[in-house]
Amino acid sequence: MKLLYITSLSGKRINGFMRSAIVAARELDIEFTLASNMEHADLQGYKEDCEQYGIKAVHIDFDRNPLARKNIKAYRELLILMRNEHYDCVHCNTPIGGVLGRLCAEKAHIPYVIYMVHGFHFWKGAPKKTGCSFIQ
Repeated sequence: MKLLYITSLSGKRINGFMRSAIVAARELDIEFTLASNMEHADLQGYKEDCEQYGIKAVHIDFDRNPLARKNIKAYRELLILMRNEHYDCVHCNTPIGGVLGRLCAEKAHIPYVIYMVHGFHFWKGAPKKTGCSFIQ
């Protein structure tokens, strides 16, 4: 089985969210590929992490701004990756990675798609300072 784990931004190295997914995939003998924007990553550190965990990492040109033209390129890159690699499952994280990952997975006919919500900002009673609470 092949799994594609998508997150918009990589951070400097493999982080805790990624690490727990990698460890679970390894225990289940699932081939793991990470797709992320790695322009601010420690590339040598990522290479070491990938070797340590036995995974692949692929740079996709995501932008956190949903209206950025760069995300059109990211969509194309992600769709090509999915079609070429024939993943069985896509695990989407972060808002942009989640939207583009789900759209591409549908177009690439990937049977299993997971979207992980990290934090839930839109709930009744959410802090007003974040501007994320629902209006009643």
